[in-house]
Order: sequence, then C-alpha cells, then structure tokens
Amino acid sequence: MKKKAAKMHLAVLTSAAKDKFFGGNHQTFSELIYAGRKNNIDVSVLIPNALDAEKLTGYLLKSLVGEKKVWVKEELPWPDVVYNRIPNRKAEQATDVKHFKQILRKKRIPFFNTNFFYKDKLLELLNKEQRLQTTLPETVRWGDKAKFYQLLLKHDMIYLKPVDWSIGKGIFKLTKRSEGWVIEQQQLNSQCELQGYFEPSELIETLKKLLPKRAYLVQQGIELLETSVKRKCDMRTLVQKNKTGNWGVTGIGVRIAGLRAIATHRVYGGSLGDVDTVLQDKFKLAKAMDIKRELAKKSLEVAKVLDQHDQGHLGEISIDWGVDQTGRLWFFEANAKPMRFDEPHIQNKATHNVLDYALFLSKHK
Repeated sequence: MKKKAAKMHLAVLTSAAKDKFFGGNHQTFSELIYAGRKNNIDVSVLIPNALDAEKLTGYLLKSLVGEKKVWVKEELPWPDVVYNRIPNRKAEQATDVKHFKQILRKKRIPFFNTNFFYKDKLLELLNKEQRLQTTLPETVRWGDKAKFYQLLLKHDMIYLKPVDWSIGKGIFKLTKRSEGWVIEQQQLNSQCELQGYFEPSELIETLKKLLPKRAYLVQQGIELLETSVKRKCDMRTLVQKNKTGNWGVTGIGVRIAGLRAIATHRVYGGSLGDVDTVLQDKFKLAKAMDIKRELAKKSLEVAKVLDQHDQGHLGEISIDWGVDQTGRLWFFEANAKPMRFDEPHIQNKATHNVLDYALFLSKHK
C-alpha cells in the first residue's frame, strides 16, 4: 500500500496583539490555511513569545461558528518553513523576534521575507544598476541644504518621504506656484492640509517645524497619469517566487488618488482601477501594451537586484510605480511585506504562490 505523503508545516510568523490573539491580517492568514488544506499543507500562526523551553505554541483555525473564525492555541511541532509576516518595523526589532530568528537559523528552518526595506537603501542599490537608473526620480537626503535648493530650481513639484514609513504616511508635497511654494501634508481623510506661500529660503525653516523627527528623502515630483475622471493614479505590481524558486509577476493593480489626496492609498480615499483600462484611455493600444510589458519587466529586474543583496530568502515584493504623461515608468517604492491586494484574482494567485514557494524551500534546505 502506497504511503500517504507527509504534510508540510508552514508557520506564519506575526506579532502579539492586545485586543486579539495576534496581529497581522487575519483574513490573509485564514485564506492561506484553507488553501493549504486543499494542497496537503498544514498552516499555523505563530507569535515569537510563544516559545517556552523549546516548546512551540501557535494558533490553528479549527472551525467556524456562524461567520466567526475560531482560533485555538495549541502546542505545535516545529515548522518546515516560516513565512515572516511581522507587521511593522518596531515589532521586527523586538528582542523576542530576533531570538526566534536565531533559533530558526540554528534549527536550519528556512524563513522568507527576512526584514522590511528602507527607501534610502533601496534607491542606493537600484541606482547602481544602469538598466534601472532611468526609472529613479532625482532624490537627495533631507538636511543637505545645497542639494535641496538645487531640486527647487530644477523641479516645480517635490515630495518629502520618510525612509522608514509606508502606505503614504508622513508624506509632504511642495508645489511651485506664481505666488510662491505651497506645502501640502497628507491627512487621514483624503484631504490635504495646505500651507503657503513660501520663498525657497523660508521653506527649510517651515519644514523643520512640520516634519516628524526621523530621516526623510527629498524627491523629484512626477506628473502622474490621470484617469478619465482626472484623478492621479499609480501602478502596484506584485512579484513572487513560485514552485521552482523563480520570480514571476503575480499581478498589476492600479491605485487612484482620492479627491485632493497626495497619496493613492485607499486609507486616504483612494480607489482601485484596471491597468488595461487606465493605460488605454490615455495611450493607443500598442503603446499601452508596451507600458504594461515594461512594468512587468522592470518589476522582475527590481526583484532580482534586491534578492541578490538580501541576506535571507526573499519570497515576494510589491512595487509602486508611477507612469507619467508620456508613458515613462518611475520607481517609487518596494515593500518586502506586501499588503493584501484588493483585486481577488491577484490575491488568490498570491496565496497559492506563497504555498508553492514554501514547498520549494522545504525541499531545498
């Protein structure tokens, strides 16, 4: 009688939470568990402080009561692979997380998506690649007064972005108008707080008072493509490794800015768009298809460059791209812990790619 194949155990690593069992996106974790069951893969959820004298405890999704998911805490065997979904940088730097990672290395248990990215380090790496240099907006570090003034002379729109925040948090936009420079700060409701008008010499002192006490980049602004209803938009690609350990493009989404918002994220009133519709509204079919192919090609190039410099296993990246009025691509940001995609066809494929790559790692320890 043929033996039944042993199940692989994939553990999703996240952080503790006060108001619920654990942090992170519970819907995404649940979908991984359900997909795993259909593919002979056990999926559990772990938090780093669940380690006690080499005993591992985690959460399993046992059943549903009505529409409510029931998470049950149990002692678990050590996993074959760990999928790192620690949700923020502060938690990633916690002592218990670092300790847990050390134990995984000692036990030779592969884990992927090792750490968060930082915008300044990303740009430094990508700027060394000639084939990607044309996609990088001119960028300097906040604090260099001479370079800041040079940017003001060259560009009529400037963005200031924190190196260690994402989802549009902490972004400021500077726009040159006939009366002087205007400062816009993104607010949680899709509106922006406006201040102005400033001469270049006044901007630095004003920004010093406005900016949070953290490292910032100053970046050339891009006149983004607009939708048919005159809303700015950008593109978001998801690239993941598959069952052979190779990179592939999972999907391309469009994020449309809310009214008066300076970021396209949905938390600021942004909405979804279809990449083919948005591109073909602006460009002829052949040009639109060229841009879409270039988005996929450049996304794979970025992923491979970052993978080469990653000290662990990098399994997925989401990348934010701008497309300007001429169809030129501009790299904005890459995320090592991609947020959930709201497009069902992309998210469903993403779930299966995570499982496939985990299987690959389990066979190539």
